[in-house]
Amino acid sequence: MAITMDWLLEIHHIDVGGGEATAIVVRDSSEKIVSRVLIDAGAEGGGSESLKKYIKQYLQVDAANPFDYIIASHYHNDHIDGFWQCKIPFKNYIDAGGYTLKDDKFIPINGVGVKTSANYFEGYKQQVAANVGAYNAKRMKIPFIDNENPVNGPLTIKLGTGTGIELICYCANGVLADGVNVLNGQKASKRRALNPNDLSFVFILEWENFRYFTAGDLSGDKTLKSYYNVEESLIAYLEKLGKLPVTVLKVTHHGSEYSSYPASSDTTKDGFLDKLRPDTLIVPCNISKKVPSPSFLQRANSYCTTNKIPILFVNDMFYFKGDNRYTEILSIQSNSQNNAQFFSNILPNDTENKVSNNAQSVVVLRRSGGAPIGKPKESSDTYIARKDYAVIIKNGKFEREGGFITQPDQYEFRASFYAYLLDAHIIPGFRNQAEAIKGWLQQDQLTNPKEGINYLTMYYPALIAVIEKQSENLIDALAQSLTDLFHDTFQEKSINGILYYSPDNPAFNEFSLDQKLTLYNSLIRNKYQLELFYVLDQKNNDYTQQDLDNFKGYTWNNKGEPYESSGIEKRTATSQPKTREKKAKIDGK
Repeated sequence: MAITMDWLLEIHHIDVGGGEATAIVVRDSSEKIVSRVLIDAGAEGGGSESLKKYIKQYLQVDAANPFDYIIASHYHNDHIDGFWQCKIPFKNYIDAGGYTLKDDKFIPINGVGVKTSANYFEGYKQQVAANVGAYNAKRMKIPFIDNENPVNGPLTIKLGTGTGIELICYCANGVLADGVNVLNGQKASKRRALNPNDLSFVFILEWENFRYFTAGDLSGDKTLKSYYNVEESLIAYLEKLGKLPVTVLKVTHHGSEYSSYPASSDTTKDGFLDKLRPDTLIVPCNISKKVPSPSFLQRANSYCTTNKIPILFVNDMFYFKGDNRYTEILSIQSNSQNNAQFFSNILPNDTENKVSNNAQSVVVLRRSGGAPIGKPKESSDTYIARKDYAVIIKNGKFEREGGFITQPDQYEFRASFYAYLLDAHIIPGFRNQAEAIKGWLQQDQLTNPKEGINYLTMYYPALIAVIEKQSENLIDALAQSLTDLFHDTFQEKSINGILYYSPDNPAFNEFSLDQKLTLYNSLIRNKYQLELFYVLDQKNNDYTQQDLDNFKGYTWNNKGEPYESSGIEKRTATSQPKTREKKAKIDGK
């Protein structure tokens, strides 16, 4: 059918902090939405709240207006957590199966690559079940990966009626749509177990000569040491079908060293990019998992510079001087400074020693019947006209509700909690945090870049002065500093003889932003403060000391913590910071 100017296609790359969530929307000439698709819903850290608000504000998604389709590219939490955390409503779902709902049972040829008992997988299954109940949601099977009755050929989803816009699956579960099981030919050489990344779904959104490529965390490890190499076989298949080049590439696996396979041992040229020949690159970052990688950035920089095309970074992205990614990012920004075609949303030196996308972390593509649409409605957005589509970068960090703050840029608390939490849990948590910080600084002496001090500068800036002044008893000094910040924020009060802490100490108004940021990161969604997280997450203070001591199932690994710290330290402390006299301090203000 001939394409007319009646349809508007939008592809929203949503900022979820770290992970991936991409919404595809089709509108009619009145801008009424006629089709909605959500591919993945990663939501690490506070990203689920950002995702929830974004899809409501910009896509009008709610219980009365669910997504027509949701797609889980593979079962990893940074791709599916948001489905259940945000209670995403939908009418049809596409995933790898591996579980049973009522009479629906779908088993893929190569399995699902994850333990189905994992908490995030359980949460996802429950949300699917909820939508089956609420909307009679239906599974759309990918026929060529059905273990019981495989049928070769791509899966095609038509977006809207008469639009000519199609979303087509060419690879899933390590199997090409022509039935070739890529994994089978590599198993003899593969040294590690199958990973959900190897099983990622590959879709191309097609509208006339416009092609948008999305493939989750698809692997392209030519060494086969860490992952399979599905990308290379996929490219050969797409070439045979005449589906190359693509117009826009959403980079696979966040730009890891195990994807976007290089053509040879010379990693400055990238065979994957050269084969796909995209006109624009979108990189969904996940700095907690240290992606994009230096090797990918080097190859992408070379490709984008040579071909003079934009490279845009979605989600939080920042690197400090001393990190080898800093050099590559700065080079990308420098190369794009005086070239309108080779554009990037990187802002250099937003602090003296850091590069980032500095609150320009949402990227939207728009196309209307073969021609770019006009300027965006929001005048603050950055608009880039491409051949027959537009790239729009939304300026300003989308407000997140997570973390129990009222003003995201002010880090103001609004939760109260029982006083017994302080001595029993919060102060010991501060000490454990201080012990971890000392460990990072010790590790800094042995490595470059200095991950510890870089991380502290970003998340705990008020502690830098303590570190510079204190050479002995550093743990005590850090723990006391955090305790002092706490007492300058929360006041001890009493109702019917029950003590609690309320965040209305006047001293907090005198805090610098560094002090507010430091205390916020020390308390909220911090693995050293799980008991506090438990109380705030439940939004209820009706928990006894015994409840807190016995609670199970709450874990929080601090995202991007230096030197890959993990686990939860034992809650013991030989020396506790001193609890100050609060009233004198308040009166003094």
